[in-house]
Amino acid sequence: MTEKITLTGPQETLLATLYGRALDATQAKPLLNDTWAVDTVNRIDYDFAGKTGMGVAESGSVSLRARTLDRWTADFLTRRGVDAPVTVVHLACGLDARCLRVAHGAGVRWVDVDLEDVVSLRMKLFPAVEGDYALVAGSATDIDAWLGEIPADRPTVIVMEGLTMYLHEEEGRSLFEGLVNRFGAMGGEIICDAFGGLAIQMQGFIKAVKNSGSVLHWAIDNPNALEAWCDGKLKLVEDQLTIGMMDVEELPLLVRVRA
Repeated sequence: MTEKITLTGPQETLLATLYGRALDATQAKPLLNDTWAVDTVNRIDYDFAGKTGMGVAESGSVSLRARTLDRWTADFLTRRGVDAPVTVVHLACGLDARCLRVAHGAGVRWVDVDLEDVVSLRMKLFPAVEGDYALVAGSATDIDAWLGEIPADRPTVIVMEGLTMYLHEEEGRSLFEGLVNRFGAMGGEIICDAFGGLAIQMQGFIKAVKNSGSVLHWAIDNPNALEAWCDGKLKLVEDQLTIGMMDVEELPLLVRVRA
């Protein structure tokens, strides 16, 4: 059975990254090998090929980015021990199966967060997730409405993929400050991707963005500047350009050029 869905704006672009991960999984040498993405795409009635502009080159970039964020998330968990009590908050999770891809022990509390219609869609399309798992409806621009539902009693890693560029800078700052104020006492990390200024200027060439009627706003050219926020409680640990990500040599030449 397939689900015919209607999403618009930034929410519709989650279908493009989903399709990119699925395309990667069908390659002879996949970068991410997200077989859950393949299953999910097969259950959705949507013109993926026509609307997303996602080909093998684009899927490689999407999958490499996702794999890097997966690794950083896994590193956070590993440093604290296999069964250590920690929380993972995947904000703007979309239809991403990170909660299934990233292995984690019984002590991990995993919370996926997205807008209400995306949450409803996940409940229809995704298998039940074992362990201490919660799916929360909430907006990144209105965290006061839902953030209190997530306990702040342990170290927390917040993962945000494909979110920051859709925010205005003041919204981004409010989000970072709210997350640090909530979870900072126990320590943790924020893991995210971002667009630079050139990418924001070139957004008209990104088919998924253009076709969905979305607008990208926030460019982060210097991530060190974020350290000035949150009363100095943020410290940049690592940043990577797409072309500088580990294992980029695995990408076909066309993908390396486009990245």
